[in-house]
Amino acid sequence: MAQIALDQCRALATAPGFSLRDDAAIGWDRAVRKYNKTVLLTGAWRSYETQERLFRERYRPGASSPFGDYRSWPVSLGGDGRVWGRVTGAAAAVPGTSNHGGGIAVDVKTSRSAGDAAYPETVVFTSFSDTDRIAFLRVAQEFGWDDAEGRSVGELWHLTYYPGLDQHRGESIAVVYLGPGTQKHDQVENLQRWLKNSFEALKDLKVDGDYGEQTVAAVKHWQRKAGWKPAGVIGPKSAARLDALGVDL
Repeated sequence: MAQIALDQCRALATAPGFSLRDDAAIGWDRAVRKYNKTVLLTGAWRSYETQERLFRERYRPGASSPFGDYRSWPVSLGGDGRVWGRVTGAAAAVPGTSNHGGGIAVDVKTSRSAGDAAYPETVVFTSFSDTDRIAFLRVAQEFGWDDAEGRSVGELWHLTYYPGLDQHRGESIAVVYLGPGTQKHDQVENLQRWLKNSFEALKDLKVDGDYGEQTVAAVKHWQRKAGWKPAGVIGPKSAARLDALGVDL
């Protein structure tokens, strides 16, 4: 998979701070929304420089690999033409060939971090037999996401996008007025302020103009209270209701 630049990617609406190639991002967001639980990530698109750092940390030129993992790093991809052996850590693709670098792979968290929203609002994958992992993959395969590559190297966290499996590729996507990555900070603050003042459970919501995980969870709370399927973003239906309530977006 050829390396692409960040400006060739789309920010994930369901995972603030992460990006993927356009079709992969749309497929991932659709899968997560249909599953109706946020899947926490540790990685998605990755720069060449980051992939090079990971590769150099785990592989050595001419080294004997206790894992039997040897990879040629050609000069055409910035390497030295030698064969590198993995001496530590998990497997890593040769820089310039990574599915992360191509924007079509994600790594899912295998444990929670401080500040992560609680289960069942968010999920992590704790094992190959994790019930949420199995259930999510059943949904995700409809949108082109599968674990074949990760399973082949024993990485339960690694999922890859296959365009040919995506049953919805090319379909129009829902219009999102506000969501993760939005630059409409004043409107996000107005939304946050209204949510904070309207629901006792959201009294600790930060009014900072940043549409992050806390705001996604707050919007889902409101949408659930309204009797809708919680998406965590403000689309046409939510925007119309907020307008009727006098919230300036």
